[in-house]
Amino acid sequence: MWFATRERALRSHSTRNFHAARIWGASYLEAMTHLVTARFTALALALTTAATPIVLLAPSINAAPPADFVLESIASGWNEAVGTTFMPDGRALVWERGGRVWIVNTNGTKNSTPFVDIHDEVGGWRDYGLMSVVLHPNFATNGWVYLMYVVDRHHLDFAGTGSYNANTDTYFAATIGRITRYTANAAQNFNTIDPTTRFVLLGETATTGIPIVHQSHGPGSLAFGEDGTLLATVGDAASYNETDVGGQVWDGYINDGLARGILRAKDNVGAFRSQMIDGYNGKVLRLDATTGDGLASNPFFDPRAPRAPRSRVWAMGLRNPFRMQILPESGSHDPADGNPGTLYIGDVGWNEWEDLQTCMAAGQNFGWPIFEGLTQRADYFAASPFNVDAPTGLSAPAQVSHRFRDLLRQDSLDATALLALDPTKFVQAEAANASGAPVQTGDLGFFGTGYRDYATNSGEWIDFIMPSVAAGQYTLFIRFAHGSTANRPLRVGVDGASVVASLAFNPTGAWTEWRLQSTPLTLTAGVHTIRLTTTGLSGPNIDGVALVPNGQSAPLLPSTVKSFTHRRPILDWSHIGAIARTPNFTNNAATTVNVGAAGGATGSSFGGYCAVGGPRIDGVAATVWPAAFTSTLLVGDFAGNWIRALTLSATGDATKVQTFDADTPGLTSLVLNPFDGSLWTTRWSAGLMRYRYAPSANLPPVARLTTSASYGASPLTVTLSASTSSDPENGALTYTWTYGDGAAPVAGPATVMRTYFAAAGVPTRFDPIVTARDPAGNTHSASVVVSVNNTPPLVDITSLFDGQLYPMDGDTIFPLVANVTDAEHSAAQRSCSWRTILHHNSHEHSEQSDPSCTTNAVISALGCGLESYHFEVILTVTDAAGLTGSDMVHLYPDCKGTLVCPADFDDDGMVGASDLATLLASWGSGGASDLNGSGTVDSADLAVLLSAWGACS
Repeated sequence: MWFATRERALRSHSTRNFHAARIWGASYLEAMTHLVTARFTALALALTTAATPIVLLAPSINAAPPADFVLESIASGWNEAVGTTFMPDGRALVWERGGRVWIVNTNGTKNSTPFVDIHDEVGGWRDYGLMSVVLHPNFATNGWVYLMYVVDRHHLDFAGTGSYNANTDTYFAATIGRITRYTANAAQNFNTIDPTTRFVLLGETATTGIPIVHQSHGPGSLAFGEDGTLLATVGDAASYNETDVGGQVWDGYINDGLARGILRAKDNVGAFRSQMIDGYNGKVLRLDATTGDGLASNPFFDPRAPRAPRSRVWAMGLRNPFRMQILPESGSHDPADGNPGTLYIGDVGWNEWEDLQTCMAAGQNFGWPIFEGLTQRADYFAASPFNVDAPTGLSAPAQVSHRFRDLLRQDSLDATALLALDPTKFVQAEAANASGAPVQTGDLGFFGTGYRDYATNSGEWIDFIMPSVAAGQYTLFIRFAHGSTANRPLRVGVDGASVVASLAFNPTGAWTEWRLQSTPLTLTAGVHTIRLTTTGLSGPNIDGVALVPNGQSAPLLPSTVKSFTHRRPILDWSHIGAIARTPNFTNNAATTVNVGAAGGATGSSFGGYCAVGGPRIDGVAATVWPAAFTSTLLVGDFAGNWIRALTLSATGDATKVQTFDADTPGLTSLVLNPFDGSLWTTRWSAGLMRYRYAPSANLPPVARLTTSASYGASPLTVTLSASTSSDPENGALTYTWTYGDGAAPVAGPATVMRTYFAAAGVPTRFDPIVTARDPAGNTHSASVVVSVNNTPPLVDITSLFDGQLYPMDGDTIFPLVANVTDAEHSAAQRSCSWRTILHHNSHEHSEQSDPSCTTNAVISALGCGLESYHFEVILTVTDAAGLTGSDMVHLYPDCKGTLVCPADFDDDGMVGASDLATLLASWGSGGASDLNGSGTVDSADLAVLLSAWGACS
C-alpha cells in the first residue's frame, strides 16, 4: 500500500548543475494516437519498397528493445510530445501537450513550423493539455483534422472579447474539455491548417463541454471507428486523492464548476459521474464526425436532443481512459449498424489496479468506481450516492432514486444472476420481523439498507407481510446470496402452515452474488404472513421477497431505468507487487486468476501504476514483426516503464503475456506506422522514439563525448574524449572531429586535446562534435559545450527552502524568486526556466516550463493519505554563451499541522531548547531554520522562535 511521506530537510541551498529526466503522467494520468487502418495498405507497401531516406539516430543509451529490434530517436527539440498519428502519404503528426502539432516527414525530419498551433487556447497544466489528434478517414479528400484538449479558462471566459489576452493563462480552475475540427490546406500539401475553418463538435460553451473540475481525468483519446464515426474517451473528473462521491473536494473545483454551469447539479456525484448515462465523464463517446451530434445507433440516443450527453455516450464506467485504440476492420462500415469496432482501452486505476478494457458493443459498463479492475471497491460501493436519473417509483419518505450501486452487478455465468429488480414490488428483509436472523450490512450487493443473515441455529425465521389481491396462484420470488458450498434449504410457511417443506437454495459462488429463487403459492385474497425458516443450522442471506400473480414475469425494473453488468477487463495489474490477473469464474461467480498460475494466462506476473493502451500487431506490422508477436496486443505503463505483448484468444481473452521492452520511462503513447509496421512511441523525457524490426541490420554506434572542462579563460585547453562510445556489434570505431572553432573536420583518435581562443573578456561558445563510424559505415554524433571566458550562472532559490511544508487546506500560491549571479552576463543576457513537478508515488506530473525569471507556482493540497505526494521546483538559468546553473527545492505536505508552529523543528509539539539549538546551528545560512524566508538565519528568526516558546497551540 502506498503511504504518504513527509520530510523536513535541514540543509542549506547549494548551487549545482542539475539535469533530470522529466516525465508526465495522466495519472495517472492519466494523447493516445489514432491507428490508421488497412485502407492505406497499398500505399504502405509502395512506401516500404521505396528508397526513402530516413534519418536514423543511435539507439537510446538506456533503452532495452527486444532482440532484433532497433530503437531509434526521431527528430529532436520536442516540448512534451505525447502522441502520434499518420497522414495518408506516410508522414507523421506528433502533438505536444502545450497545443502544437508537428509534421515529421518520411525521412525523419520535422517541419520548422507547426501544422497546428492552438497553444493560446489549450490549458496545459497538471495532467491536461492537447490530449489527442486524429485525421478523418477521407483526409486526403477533405483535409479534416480533429483535436481534443482542455481549454484554458481565460480563453473560455474571454476569447472573442476585448478582455482576452493570448498571453494570459488561467489554470487550477473549473473549465471544459473540447473537440474541434480544422481543415488542412490542400494547396500547401496539407502542411498547415486553415484557422478560419475551426468548427467545435463538442464544447462550444462552458455549459456544453466536458466538465473539468479536478486536476486530472479529462480528455483521453480520439479514434475513428470502422463506420466513420468519431470515438472519444473521457475521464471522470473526480479526485485522485480521496473517495469522491460529490461535494467540494478540497483538491477540486466543484463549486466553481457549478456556479459557471460547467457542472450540473446532478453531476455533483464525484467519481460516480462515470455511471451517469446523461453525462460525458468516465465515458466512451461516439459522434457524427461532420456535425458532432450523437448517432441514432448509440445506446441511449434521444432524437429530441442529439447533442445531449446521453445521445453521445457509447460506453461508460471508466476512470481515466487516457489511451485507446481501435482494431482495424473489426466493425461494420455502416454507422446505422452501431458497430464501430473493437476498442482497446488502457484505463488508469486509482490506488490498487490498472486495467486493460476491450469495448465490443454499445452500452457496455466497465464498472468504475464500484469496481476497480476485476474486483469490487468496498469504499465506493458503501458510499454510493443516489442517481437522480433512475427513480425507484417509490414516494418520499421512501428512497425515491436508486443508488448507483443498485444498477450494476458483477459479471456472472448464471442466467439467474438478476440485479435489475423493481423495488416497488419487493418487501425488504431488514423491514421484516425475524427471530435469529439479524440485519447485516457487511456484504455487498443488497438492495435497501441491508439484508438478514441466518445464524447457526435451526428454526430461525423471517416473516414477510404480503397482500394478495385475489385468490389464486402466485409466485414468491426470493432474492438471496449463498457463499458457502452446500445447499441451505428453507421451509416456506403461509399464515402458520407449512406449504413448502424444503425449498433449495444452492450456492451462488460468493456472499456478494445475489440470485432469485422462486416457488409457487396458492393464496386466498387478503394479507398473509409468509415465513422463511431454517431447517438446518443456517440458511442463505435474504435481501427481500416479492409476490407476483401467476403469468407475470419476475419483478424487473421498468425499461426507463437502465441497469448494467460489469464488463470486466481482460487484464489488470497491481500497484502493490508483481501481481497481474485475468478474469475467471468459480461456480458461475466472477473470480480472478493470476498470470502465470494454473488456469491463467502464461507468462510472468508484473505490476505498474499507469496504463497506456496500445495497438494490435496486424496489417503491415504482421508481415514484418516476428511470428511470436503476430496478432498480439501491446499495452504499456507510463510509471511502470514497460511495454508488454498479450496473445489473445479468438474470444478476446488474454492467454499469454510476454515482455516487449522493460525500460520505457515516460511512455505516453504507442502506435503502429501503417506503412512500414514500425512501432512509434512518445516518451515524456525522450521525445519521439521508434521500434523497427531489423534482425539482420548492422546497428549504428552510440557516440558519447565528455570534456575535461566546460569553461575557463582563454586560451582554454580541454581534453575531449569519445572513449566510452560503443558499437552494438563490437566493431572497431573510427572518429571524425569537428571542433566548432572554424577548423575543417578531421579524423582522429578517440581522445584529443584542443585549445580554444577568444578575445579577452568576451564570453564565446564552442560546440565540438565527434562522429563515430562503425565498419559498416553507420554513424552517430555527440557534442558538448565549451564556453571560453565564461563561468556558469550561480542560482539560489530564495523564496522557498528545501524541505519546506505546504498547507493542506487548499491550493497555495508560492512566489518563485531566486538570486542569480553571473560574472559575465546581465539579466537581459540570461534565460530562465522554472519547472514545477508533482511527485506521485513512483511517477511524476510535470507542469509546463515557465520562462519568467520571477513568477509563481500553484501548490495543491495533496498528500497525507494512502498515497505519497510532494512537489519539486527547479530553476534553470542559461547564459548567452551556453552555460547553465540550477537550483532545486522539494516541498512536502504539512501532514502534522506544524505550519501553525513552524519553529517546532523536531516535531515534538514544543518549541524548546532542541529547536533553539537547530536554529543556532544554521545561523548565517538558509534552510528550514529560516523562519521568515529571508534567505538567512539571523536575529529575526531567533525572535520568531522565542515568541513561540513553549507548547504549540
